[in-house]
Amino acid sequence: MQHISFATKGEGFGSFLFGGTELSASFSCKGTEQTAMGVFEVIMVVLLEVLKLSVVNTLILGVFWCLASGSGSAGNDRKRRTRVKLIKSNQGAIPVDTEETCGLDTPDAGGKYQSRQPAFPRPSERRQSLPGIKYSVNVSDCYNMNHTKRGQAIIINNKHFDPDLEMGTRKGTEIDAQNLDNMLSGMGFTSSIKDDCTAKNMTDIISEVAQQNHADEDCFVLVILTHGEPDRVYATDYLVNVDDLLTPLKTCPSLAGKPKIIIIQACRGEKLDEGTDVVDAKGGGEDDMDPVVYRVPVEADFLMAFACVPGYFAWRNEEQGSWFVQALVEVLRENWARMDLLTMMTRVCKKVALDFESTKTSNRKFLHKKQVPCISSMLTRDVYFPPMTDQQ
Repeated sequence: MQHISFATKGEGFGSFLFGGTELSASFSCKGTEQTAMGVFEVIMVVLLEVLKLSVVNTLILGVFWCLASGSGSAGNDRKRRTRVKLIKSNQGAIPVDTEETCGLDTPDAGGKYQSRQPAFPRPSERRQSLPGIKYSVNVSDCYNMNHTKRGQAIIINNKHFDPDLEMGTRKGTEIDAQNLDNMLSGMGFTSSIKDDCTAKNMTDIISEVAQQNHADEDCFVLVILTHGEPDRVYATDYLVNVDDLLTPLKTCPSLAGKPKIIIIQACRGEKLDEGTDVVDAKGGGEDDMDPVVYRVPVEADFLMAFACVPGYFAWRNEEQGSWFVQALVEVLRENWARMDLLTMMTRVCKKVALDFESTKTSNRKFLHKKQVPCISSMLTRDVYFPPMTDQQ
């Protein structure tokens, strides 16, 4: 009888050893990847027991063994490749790696699995599977502020009100209006003051702006100086909802994707901020590109700057103007040509919160009170105001 032993190798190959007259068989399988090959070895040993290794049968079994080895190797390769499967999505079939490696093993020239290839398609390849859509791959992080015009700045300044509203005269508001007009004009805006506007006047002003063509302008600024409540401001004759007032601006095609800066100096309630003591250490202080088409939310690209947080009283000095506008004018006048808008608004909040306190009042109820502005940003990029050139 012949002695035959089988030794498996790493990728499922086997070798024959003939010698002796005693028939015996042995095999080994390492790991689950060799299981298929091990089964073929067992079958072959049983067949050798029965057929007694005749010359013809030996040839037959040799062919069988080669097929078995090939199947085992192919099975291993298939097993490696089945680690990536396809899932269906709206973008088509996307390969998803089911193991933690997030990549596919690929054999090098020597047959060893070493290099790794990404299992997911590149973003550009995935985009190509969605026809009819242009992607804003290279949209700048800054708004384009290099149009021929800076834009309009409209200041609605309500000082006197219908007696039926029982709202007091806003003494000192004309100082705010004039200071803002001078500052905005210096920044390059076409600024105008609209005094004592009724509800219809205010609505008509915003509607007219929304119907104009702002294609050559950088942005738009609206300032409202008046009395107010949490979500509403006073016209001279009626309360106006802030959101309703701004709705036409949200659908203006030529202002889409451009900053729309809304500044509101008005009370938002009757609460008084008592302030609190703080112990703190001293602290330190669009490129040209091919046009792209993309969609933005109608609520995007707005900056809402309120004099105070909802529910609170906004302070105004009859001789120097409101705290908020004083701080806003000072910070912007010093920094508008070198600092982005949100950073400047943070400085405004700091200045109002730390530098102002109610002291000039005979009513003790209003003595030593504080205030902080409320900045709500839906901006999608940074706002800088580069100085206007002679060509602009």
